[in-house]
Amino acid sequence: MNRIFHCMLWAGITLTVVFSAAQDAYAQNASSPMDRTETFTPKQAKKWMAARSWAGSLNLLPDKSVDAVEFAEQYHRNRELWDKAFAFLRENDLNALSEGTQVLEKGRCWVTVSRYVPKAAAEVRIEGHRRFVDLQYVPEGNEKMGIVPAGRAVEQVPYNEKRDIAFYRSRRVKYRKTAPNTFFLFFPSDLHQPSVAGKGPKTESRKIVIKIEYLP
Repeated sequence: MNRIFHCMLWAGITLTVVFSAAQDAYAQNASSPMDRTETFTPKQAKKWMAARSWAGSLNLLPDKSVDAVEFAEQYHRNRELWDKAFAFLRENDLNALSEGTQVLEKGRCWVTVSRYVPKAAAEVRIEGHRRFVDLQYVPEGNEKMGIVPAGRAVEQVPYNEKRDIAFYRSRRVKYRKTAPNTFFLFFPSDLHQPSVAGKGPKTESRKIVIKIEYLP
């Protein structure tokens, strides 16, 4: 009888250990941003973006031009980096940042703050990137962003892998006015013409650009 009892006890302990290990493995895989391969429909992505689980207490809004599907899928594939980017925007006084570059994750995510006077559209080249997403936020300045789908532009300067940039020309640029409560996201499929002067007097702009690793 004791032998049967000990066998049952041992079997129960073994099952408990196996179940606990399975739970730990599941939790580790679920929390690993690099293993996530979630896909979203446009409707699901817009719902996710509007729910703002990515934002925390951040008051900024994505511009209406932002590709919600790319945003949702990139966030879930690389959540660690995106959370660092949004934490930077939440935890710093964005109106008091000094010019320069701050690394959030070496080789994968960094912030650049710059001051400049926007130029006329004819003086600004259209650009695109392959390895990094551009998060661009203009807290101060009178300017607009030019946006062109990748299939509606002609490459003018070939892609430079070291700089992760190529330049283009297009007559089908759509412009969006920058605002202190919105940010832009430019994925590899989004060619953009940044820092174009808006209507009215030219004034100095201050821009925050966060480079975030893109995972295909």
